[in-house]
This record gives sequence, C-alpha cells and structure tokens, in this order.
Amino acid sequence: MFLALGALGGLIAGGDRGHAIALFACACMAGAGVVLVASDRRMTRPAALQAVPPIVALVLAAVL
Repeated sequence: MFLALGALGGLIAGGDRGHAIALFACACMAGAGVVLVASDRRMTRPAALQAVPPIVALVLAAVL
C-alpha cells in the first residue's frame, strides 16, 4: 500500500523528481510480484495482480 501511495504521490508532485519516485515505486512493486511468484508458484495470480499494472506503467514510461 505504501508503494502505491508513493507512485501516486510522485505523479501528483510531478516534475523529474516526482516521476523518478513514481517509477521507483512501480519497479519495487513489480519486483515484489516476481519475488512472490518465485517463493510460491501457487501465488501466480496474486503476483500477476500485483506486478502487471506497475510493469505496464514502466513500459509506457519507457516508450512515451
């Protein structure tokens, strides 16, 4: 929850620093999803729910 608030707060703050905070929070959420599925394969669906939106945000930030 704190990482989601960090991503949202970074977007609200704006500017280069705000975007860097938002991207860092997204990268941490994506990493947490990877760790979750690596620790227990039965957690694939919760890990996908946790990791896919931040991964999409990171890809969009890289492309745009």
